[in-house]
Amino acid sequence: MSFKEILKRMFYAFFIILSSTMLALLIFVAALGYDHMDLTWIAAAFGIAAATDLAHLFFYSKKTLSKKQALIRKIIAGVYVLLAVSVFATLFGWINWREWPGISVGIIASIATIYGIIILVDFLAHKKDTDKMNQQITKLFGSDGDNDSDGDNPSNDTNDDNI
Repeated sequence: MSFKEILKRMFYAFFIILSSTMLALLIFVAALGYDHMDLTWIAAAFGIAAATDLAHLFFYSKKTLSKKQALIRKIIAGVYVLLAVSVFATLFGWINWREWPGISVGIIASIATIYGIIILVDFLAHKKDTDKMNQQITKLFGSDGDNDSDGDNPSNDTNDDNI
């Protein structure tokens, strides 16, 4: 993926991540009975959005990535996202590894689950698109890839006289 494409995706993804983080914070505030959200929480949401958005840079490559390379980069990006969220959540006191180890692990596990679901949905969406394109190619060119349905192309003849 080119750097320009990465930057374009990062721009859009930043606002999606920021909106999702703000929604999660609002749910968190309501669930724990806080009466307001501090300005530092909003700053942290921007920080989390910026830090996790940087995970897109793992996918920058001048060459097309193989499936294995893309999967490895997705895993590395996922680990990075978990670390970034853990650091911000710890710095801002949203999770406390000493006092609430179970809750802290639960939050990180839920983020990992969401990331896994995103990877799965992305895979299935691309698989569906790829299957659809393959079906269209098969309809156009047949299963063996040649488009000589009437047999008048001498290059497709197997007759030894044409050799």
